[in-house]
Amino acid sequence: MGTTTRKDDPDVAPDAGRGGHAFGSYRDWMLSNDAPSVLTGHSLVGGKGAAIFRTRQTQAFPDPATPDLSIQLCTAGRFLLQGDAGFGRFHAPSVTPGMFGVGASDVPFDLEGEGRFEMLIVSLPWHAFRPMAEEATGRDLPHLGRVHEGIKRDGVTEWLVHTLWHEAERGGPSGSLFTDSLLTTLVTRLLLLSDTHVVPPPQKARLSPTDQRRAMDFIRDRLGENLTLSEIAAAVGFSPSHFSALFRRSLGIPPHQYVIQQRVERARSLLLQCPELTIARVAAQVGFADHSHLSRHMKRLLGVTPGKITG
Repeated sequence: MGTTTRKDDPDVAPDAGRGGHAFGSYRDWMLSNDAPSVLTGHSLVGGKGAAIFRTRQTQAFPDPATPDLSIQLCTAGRFLLQGDAGFGRFHAPSVTPGMFGVGASDVPFDLEGEGRFEMLIVSLPWHAFRPMAEEATGRDLPHLGRVHEGIKRDGVTEWLVHTLWHEAERGGPSGSLFTDSLLTTLVTRLLLLSDTHVVPPPQKARLSPTDQRRAMDFIRDRLGENLTLSEIAAAVGFSPSHFSALFRRSLGIPPHQYVIQQRVERARSLLLQCPELTIARVAAQVGFADHSHLSRHMKRLLGVTPGKITG
C-alpha cells in the first residue's frame, strides 16, 4: 500500500511515464524515492512485466495512478486502513494477515492508516492481462469492478501471492511457464471475486488431436528453454487462459506439470544413455534450474534421485 527505499536503480525512469502517468509502471513507483515505505525485496515475475514486492511499513500511503493493477496483501502485523480505490470510500478498522486490497489500473489508490505491518504486493501490467480477462468474460474490462471495493480475504488469492513470492525469492527455479500459470490463475480468481461472470470453454471442449500433437511437439523441441505459457499457446493458436483449460481437460494435468514430466523423462534417458554427463549438465540441458531442482522433481515423479540412476 505504497512503498520503498531505493536510491539509484538504473532500470527506473520515473519521468518516462506512459499514457500521461507520472510513473510508467507500478514498479517504477515502488522503486522511486517518492514511495515512502521500506522495500525489503522485489522481483520481476513471468514474461509479461509483472512484479512482486515485499515491504515493511508503519503507515499506509496513497499510490499514484499507473497502468498496472496491484494486489496488496497483508502478511504480518495489524493496522487501521481507510481509503478509496476509485470505487467508493471504505474503512477497515483492523487489517490483519491474509487481507488484501486491489488497486485498479489508471486510478489512484488513495490510502491512509497506521500500524506496524508487512505486505506482499503483486503488480500486473493491465494491458498485458486485460485481453485474457476480456476473453474469459466476453466483456470490456478497463477494471475489475467490485473487487476494487474495500478490503478482501480469500485463501486462494493469499496462497497464489505467497507462492509467487516463494518462487521469486528462490530465483524462479520452476521457470516462466509455472509463474505465468500462477499469474493467469490469479487474474481468474480476481474475476470470480469481482462477481464478473467467467465463461468457461464448453465442458466437452478439448484440444483436437492435431493441436495436442503440435503443443506436445513444441514443448519437447524446447525442453531446455525457459518456456512460457504464452509461447506454447501461440504455437497452437489459442490465448494462454483458453489453451491452459483445454490442455488440462485433454491431458488431465496443467501445461507446467506436463513440461516437468517431460523434463524428468528426458533427464532419465540422458543419465542412462550418456553416463559421461554430470547431473548438473543434464539438469541444465532439460530446462531445470540446477541439480537440486531436477532431484526434487525426479524423486517426486519416479521415486528415485538422479544419483540412483547413474549409480
